[in-house]
Amino acid sequence: DINPEGFIEGIYKSGVKQNSADYTITADTSKLDTHVLGDNKVVVTATSKQSSSSKVSDSGTLTVNWGNSLVSKSENGATIDSSISLLSGGTTPYLVANKGTGLSPNMISSRPDAIVYRNSTEQPLITSKSENNQTATALMTKRNTDFSSKNLQYGDVLGYEVHKYSASTENLNGGNTWVSRNEVLLKETEGYDQAYYEMTKDGYHLLHLNQFSVSNKIPLFNLNDEKEVTGIQAKDLMVLPDNVPNKNDYRFEYDIDTSTSGKKEGKIKVYEKLVSGKEFMTTYPLTYQVNYQVTEKYLDDSGKELKAETKVNFEKSTELSPVGSITYSDKLYIYEGWLPSNKTPGKDKSTPGNPPTATNTVTYQYIYKKADNMISMTIPTGLIF
Repeated sequence: DINPEGFIEGIYKSGVKQNSADYTITADTSKLDTHVLGDNKVVVTATSKQSSSSKVSDSGTLTVNWGNSLVSKSENGATIDSSISLLSGGTTPYLVANKGTGLSPNMISSRPDAIVYRNSTEQPLITSKSENNQTATALMTKRNTDFSSKNLQYGDVLGYEVHKYSASTENLNGGNTWVSRNEVLLKETEGYDQAYYEMTKDGYHLLHLNQFSVSNKIPLFNLNDEKEVTGIQAKDLMVLPDNVPNKNDYRFEYDIDTSTSGKKEGKIKVYEKLVSGKEFMTTYPLTYQVNYQVTEKYLDDSGKELKAETKVNFEKSTELSPVGSITYSDKLYIYEGWLPSNKTPGKDKSTPGNPPTATNTVTYQYIYKKADNMISMTIPTGLIF
């Protein structure tokens, strides 16, 4: 809103300064266009509260600056395809699409897309994408409709990316993403697909959580255990560029599933601390390995457990060699053979020897027989001398 009193330095009548509290100040803003940069003439009128016929008018200049704006230029760089200004400082922020220094009169020659996120890139709040055969004015109108659809908060993040118009799948990697700093347009995210800006009371705050890369090391996990076997933490796999400030503003988590074995695809969650005190999260793809596991059960020929089961984790294959005997309740049990998990001790006959080499997650049942039942004795009935 325009404050008319902001144009008034003083009110004079016959060279004598008057009390401004005795006057009503109005401004004619009918010709004012705050959607385009430049100077605007504003006619300000001071009308006496005692007599409406006693008034004086003068003109002032209102200059529209870039302020906090995110901009994409037309292909020739002479006009603007998209400009999004952040209006902040109040209790809530606002995004307003505008004309910048002047919109392209023709169809846009780039494909700028804007998405407002809350908390993470997995939680889009407002999506405002450009379209084929769209004028810059139509895009501006669409954006303002999109931006007014939800109430924004400080700590929300504006994601911005620009694609080549003639090849909408070709990302310009920050080459046409400009942000105003001290009324100068700068490119801060060259080399990256997206730009992420937190909305703060002081304007757009650049985030860096999307500027990392993941090392090619494949972390290894045991079945049903999210602690990496060799102690590698998620942060150890992330490669941070040198230009990332305040490296302690980030934390990292695995987002994986270790309930089944094999080589799998998961994510690393990256959190960046915001000016608002909140965190913002994005993810990176991760290839990881979950070890195969053999469960070894030690049973007698009726299925009773003689010894606590053991689990053997392995990456590719492993050979098993059951112990030859077990003592249970002071009784000796001798290994007889093995059964797969789908067979029943006492009902199905065990296979003598060691089980086959394990190449997948599997359960082996080792069957033991009480030694007393395996002793054969012959008692002589007579003696001959």
